[in-house]
Amino acid sequence: MEKKSLVDVLFKSELRVNILLLLYEGQKSLHTLHDKLDTEKRTLLSHLSIMEDHYLIKRDLHTYELTSMGLILTVKILPLLDCFGEVE
Repeated sequence: MEKKSLVDVLFKSELRVNILLLLYEGQKSLHTLHDKLDTEKRTLLSHLSIMEDHYLIKRDLHTYELTSMGLILTVKILPLLDCFGEVE
C-alpha cells in the first residue's frame, strides 16, 4: 500500500484537521479525543495511526500530542483554515 502524501494527510480529512486542532491545545487522551470528535473509536484509531506514521503526532502511554513537525504545520495552517471559516 502506497504511503499518503503529507498534503493528503493534512487536507483530505476534516477529522485529521480537527485532531490537530485539539492537540494544538495540549495533550489529550484517546477517551477525550473520542468524546470531543464524536466519531467511531475504530475510525479515530485509524486516523491517529496515519498521523503517527507521518510524524505529526506521538503517543505516550495514554495520551497523544503534536510532534515538533505537527506543531509547526498546525501553526502554519491555522491562518489558511481561518480564511475558509473552519476555525471559530
